[in-house]
Amino acid sequence: MWKTFFTFLYYTGMRKGEVQALTWKDIDFQNSEIIVNKTLSVKSKSKNYIITSTKTKNNRKIKMSSHLKDTLIEYKTITKKYKDFSENWFVFGNSRFLPQTTIDRYKHNYFNLYNKDKSKKEQIKEITIHEFRHSHVSLLINEYIKV
Repeated sequence: MWKTFFTFLYYTGMRKGEVQALTWKDIDFQNSEIIVNKTLSVKSKSKNYIITSTKTKNNRKIKMSSHLKDTLIEYKTITKKYKDFSENWFVFGNSRFLPQTTIDRYKHNYFNLYNKDKSKKEQIKEITIHEFRHSHVSLLINEYIKV
């Protein structure tokens, strides 16, 4: 799941809360689109979460690359093996959204794992979840797509 999660962040440039709130109903495999229409926020004191409209209050559609689409289809096939699977499930987290602390912990662990056997010169600096949005922009520029 984690490879799919971080690949998803890189290929979509979506905000953290938008990815956390994403359900399978928001993935249109037929048209290779992701419908971004909500975001997840956690109230710090109560630890309750709420799903609201996106930051800009505008829904948008993101075209999926064939690589991302194939990755999501493979991941959904695995997820559908759960007997209580629902299209209302969160794409990442299933019946409950993926908590930010869990996301941060796995990201940190994967960066550490990569850097473990590297020399100081070869090690890479850990990026934030938000910085995946910047990586996505670099991908678009590299692919000569105008944003």
